[in-house]
Amino acid sequence: MLTENGPPKFPDGPFPRSQDSNRCFSKAYCYRRLTNGELVERDWLMFSHKANKVYCFACKIFGGEKNSNSRFVKGYGNWRCLSSRLKQHETGPNHTDAYLAWKELET
Repeated sequence: MLTENGPPKFPDGPFPRSQDSNRCFSKAYCYRRLTNGELVERDWLMFSHKANKVYCFACKIFGGEKNSNSRFVKGYGNWRCLSSRLKQHETGPNHTDAYLAWKELET
């Protein structure tokens, strides 16, 4: 069921602000703009209101031991650096392997 349905869809907000920087998550992070200008949904990204952090669905479920210490498996909540960390994560080999395993099982 997890692979068929994927992660829960993002709520509309409002999102809680972090106490240290007064920043918050934005739904704009749910999308990635490709070099050709196309906007693609990050279907692997999950948000927890309770923890006020984002997670990688693919790495949590299919990452195995090599992803167990990933910041997106444990939860990431530094909104100031999120854009660069998302790009870094989604282009990494461990995420790519986990994402492909998820999509292969899904089909």
